Amino acid sequence: MKNKKFWNVIFILCFFLISIIIVCLNYFIDPYEYKIENRKKYRNISIYSIRNDMIYTYINKTKNIKIDSLVVGSSPVMSLFDVDLFSCYTGKTIASLAYPNMTPFETYELLKYFISVHPEVNNAYISIDVTTYLTNCGEGTVLSSKPTNFFQDFINSYYSIDTLKFSLKKLWNSLQRQERIKNVGYPINMKKKYTYSALNCEYEKCIDINTRQLRKIKTLLDANNIKVTYFFTPLHSLYLSDMYKNDKLELIENLKRSIVKVTSFYDFAFINRHTVEPFEYFWADVTHALPFINSKVYDILVNEQMNTDLAIIVDLENVEELLLKQRSLIQNYIMNNIEYVDEYVNLTLNEAEVVASTEIRKAPKVPEDCNGISKCFK
Repeated sequence: MKNKKFWNVIFILCFFLISIIIVCLNYFIDPYEYKIENRKKYRNISIYSIRNDMIYTYINKTKNIKIDSLVVGSSPVMSLFDVDLFSCYTGKTIASLAYPNMTPFETYELLKYFISVHPEVNNAYISIDVTTYLTNCGEGTVLSSKPTNFFQDFINSYYSIDTLKFSLKKLWNSLQRQERIKNVGYPINMKKKYTYSALNCEYEKCIDINTRQLRKIKTLLDANNIKVTYFFTPLHSLYLSDMYKNDKLELIENLKRSIVKVTSFYDFAFINRHTVEPFEYFWADVTHALPFINSKVYDILVNEQMNTDLAIIVDLENVEELLLKQRSLIQNYIMNNIEYVDEYVNLTLNEAEVVASTEIRKAPKVPEDCNGISKCFK
């Protein structure tokens, strides 16, 4: 009997010891960066690495940080907008409310809650991702729960096997950092295809649903006196050429026609000298531009310095004229690059082959004409 009690005590002590180790490890490594208030540099906010069921809780934890600007969208805006670079460039604190495949419905719900916690927000940059607006009609599940209580927060944040796995992964990555930092690079994958096979009526349904959600987003932001800038994220010329050759370019055109009825916008999604840039410098794949041209993006969106080499303001008066010009640019691009375009259009790689085609390329030097932004890369 005594022997059994002894082993019970040992078991309990071991259980508490292991529990304390798990809690301490998760707390000090802080894999989801919940202790944002302790940051000393750019006190920016990003929901990307936060657990889906903890996003609202995370936002609550940021209430003592004064946020000037928001950038909102899905993965293309995540790859284009570097929040720390934005802060360095503008001197403002920004929140990146971006998540892969985030729907306009999720965007509205997230914005509504974020503004209630951060009524001081002055500016918002709302991105429109063509792939999301054409194909994602659902409500989504990213923002699945409202703020939880203290006990739930503690369990989810510090006494969770999932969090422990993430902590150990982050610890391992930090141990490897010195080796990795010698060869900083970005994933490059020009082989990924986005040619859609669904019926056009489904696309048009998505356009209608998502445009109505965008109207709700606009109403919400206007009601809170937030200055809003809407923009289409860049699309590489190969993507636009592929859509044209598969008779689906009209879908993008109809999306722009639909959006412009809600608001004017900056259009980065057409063929220009930046959307034909080589992948090894500026693109992860045909819908994800890397953040090496974002000083020019910031000049347009933040400083309102128009640059028609990169963006065009689209409104109700000029939308049809611009769409005709953009279609003509695509036709000319295909004509002048027929072999390059056909190689991409005719690709039939499976998912494993697409992953295998990915390369890691070292980041290039900052261009000389970045208006002083080179200091931000140091």
